Amino acid sequence: LPNDYNKQYSDSTMMFAFYNQVLHITDSTSPGRLVLYAYQQAPEEEKKNENSNGEESGHKKKKKNDKPQPLKMSSTLDNGMQDLLTPFYFSFDRPLSKFDTSKIVLVDTLYHRVSGYKIRPDSSDTTYSKFVLEYPWKEEQYFKLIVDTLAAIDSNQVWMAKIDTLDFKTKEEAAYAGIRIRIPDVDLSKNPVMQFFKNGKETDSIPLNDNKEVIRKLFYPGEYELKILYDLNKNGKWDPGDYDKKLQPEIVERIRQKFNFKANWDNEPEIFLHGQPK
Repeated sequence: LPNDYNKQYSDSTMMFAFYNQVLHITDSTSPGRLVLYAYQQAPEEEKKNENSNGEESGHKKKKKNDKPQPLKMSSTLDNGMQDLLTPFYFSFDRPLSKFDTSKIVLVDTLYHRVSGYKIRPDSSDTTYSKFVLEYPWKEEQYFKLIVDTLAAIDSNQVWMAKIDTLDFKTKEEAAYAGIRIRIPDVDLSKNPVMQFFKNGKETDSIPLNDNKEVIRKLFYPGEYELKILYDLNKNGKWDPGDYDKKLQPEIVERIRQKFNFKANWDNEPEIFLHGQPK
């Protein structure tokens, strides 16, 4: 039922549950046998913060006589260290009208050009200001990313003031945890996927293999909450219900225990969903 007690489902952002069949209530009806799976089909839209002039906060009004400033580039490097598990992300401080990958070069410490890397726009960005460098990183390697001034140009035909060179090193494998998680009593016919949550946010999801295991040689260390998603349509994510199509939401089973995966350690917990056999 909707969470506002009006007995009418008219808002997909409301928490909602329904029964697939007509329920006939009799004296023998047991309420304990009735199970409803609640879901929220669509997230609520975030409201934009506006100031008293009706402008979105965080954006300064540009003066006509302001002189355009040179473009500035930033990256996701952590104190000059590159994560082994993710691409190299870099961005510019405003949208671009032109971006030339031929003017960006990845080299080693001897300035020999590295082969096998690829640069592309970030697919999650709509401003054409964020980009991704993909490369099969290995531990403890040193690189330089050389970005020419004309690699990026904005709509005012403004570029960077000087060539930018980023020196960085890849992290060592010892900074990561190794995990091998086994769930002997999981039902593989339901396409189980292990979901990892840190601080309430999903950070990863991995299907269980035929041995009812999740294995990763390198994984981010830390404390996690785990859940099992029964991914019936095999799309790798949780799907809400759809009342119009009479589809129930996919079931997610929460594992009560939290797990602390230690860096430079083989973490191999065994989990029983329905109690450890005696």
